[in-house]
Amino acid sequence: MRHLEAVGSKQPGKITDAVLKGESLCNDMTELLLFSGALTVLGGGGLSLPVDLRLGFAAPGGLLLGFSVTIASAMSIAW
Repeated sequence: MRHLEAVGSKQPGKITDAVLKGESLCNDMTELLLFSGALTVLGGGGLSLPVDLRLGFAAPGGLLLGFSVTIASAMSIAW
């Protein structure tokens, strides 16, 4: 119990909370795109150009989206 009290005793700031939410969205988007590409590969029996493009853009696209949401959240909180 003492460990939980120590962890929960200090609430994160608004900007920290926005960064964590943006990072979570980034992870979720990247995982969904990669999972979708993996299912396409398994269902179709191999890679194709559309699947390659989807997998190639999954990580950078997820990072860009998460970063954009984080910046927008931080700016709206700061304003």
